[in-house]
Amino acid sequence: MSDKAKALIAVLIVAVLGGANSPYVKLAVSSIPPFSYTFIRFFFSFLIILPIFLSTKPKLEKDNLRLIWFSLFSTFNIILFAFGIKMTTAATGQVIQSFSPVVVVIISFYLLKEKLTFKKVLGIIIGFIGANLVISLPLFNHGLTKQAVIGNLLIFVGVISFSYYNVLSKNFLKKYSPLWLTVAFIFTTMLVSLLFSFREVSLIKYWGSNLSLTLVWALFYVVLIGTVTVYFLQQYAILYGSPLIASLILYLAPGTTMIWSNIILGEGFSLILIVGTIITLFGAWLVTKES
Repeated sequence: MSDKAKALIAVLIVAVLGGANSPYVKLAVSSIPPFSYTFIRFFFSFLIILPIFLSTKPKLEKDNLRLIWFSLFSTFNIILFAFGIKMTTAATGQVIQSFSPVVVVIISFYLLKEKLTFKKVLGIIIGFIGANLVISLPLFNHGLTKQAVIGNLLIFVGVISFSYYNVLSKNFLKKYSPLWLTVAFIFTTMLVSLLFSFREVSLIKYWGSNLSLTLVWALFYVVLIGTVTVYFLQQYAILYGSPLIASLILYLAPGTTMIWSNIILGEGFSLILIVGTIITLFGAWLVTKES
């Protein structure tokens, strides 16, 4: 199996499983304050992945601290998304994430000197149109409030930060494994969210007494599948492909997120999902062909 095929398989798995992340995160932060939720999510993710990481007998050096600073780009995205998704719909939050491939191309062009071809640019444009078609009807139906606009802007700023993380990952993967980068990111996000969650300590008694089986399941899924599995496969896709191929997850995810959002939150979808998904997949194919 070619490296590109391995990367694409990882992308497809993440797109399907990761599609449930947005609705489950929205469900969780509707009851748990964003920083507390983020800490719980990444604390348990760290407990799960740490034994796996230690079993590889990693060599700890001072230079490893660079991974902490680098991981902050992805950490900012997680925190901003947790705040932003409270103010908008899960489907809207996911489509904003589809801006990432565009940002990745621009950053890769300047930082990595990656070549821009006509087909690659065309694929990005087509994929972007398809991703927007997937959520255009729900947006028009619900309208955009001032709160939703603020939420969308927070998520968009996070997308820019995460795009830098994706591009820079390629250089770090020359020295570190996908597991190394995943552990560093989870550890960094856990620490940052812990520091800021102290502000929310007074609210623990309130939301702690309102935990339900649905909320516990949402946390479990986001921890095991949406964090440990998804972020490891994201790095795997970057290692065997490129930052751009890895970012194709965000082209495919709007379709799966729409389905998951309907199942989990009852958010509606229509035949436009089928049309948008077909267009998105065609755009993804064009970009992949040129990567």
